[in-house]
Amino acid sequence: MQDRVPPQNIEAKQSVLGAMLIDNTAAISVTEMLSKKTIQI
Repeated sequence: MQDRVPPQNIEAKQSVLGAMLIDNTAAISVTEMLSKKTIQI
């Protein structure tokens, strides 16, 4: 059995984290929309 790697989109992660750094209110919106299963950091 092969080890599976969950799907990843580095650009999406960078965009979300960048938005959170630019606008601190974005962090609230992001945490409301994303779950631990949605994005893995």
